[in-house]
Amino acid sequence: MKRILGYIAVVFFVLSATLWLLWFNDSGTVFSNEIDFVVAISLGILGMITAFFAKNNALAVVSFMGSFAIIFMAVIFPYLMSIIWKPIP
Repeated sequence: MKRILGYIAVVFFVLSATLWLLWFNDSGTVFSNEIDFVVAISLGILGMITAFFAKNNALAVVSFMGSFAIIFMAVIFPYLMSIIWKPIP
């Protein structure tokens, strides 16, 4: 069962990464096509949850870290940059 969960987590990670790359390549700006972004982040979170339940599995570790990287690049990093990067008046 844990191996199957590991494969499912990898599938969620690949789908999330593909959607995020399609969204980023299509728009290049933050939140221009919301449905791709929301689905990509949802699949990333679902992949992280699935990978958490497939413990002690190399596939689960790779999927968890990949999904976390997608969420970091899509949500956390732009938010932190919007806080840090202020225009000079």
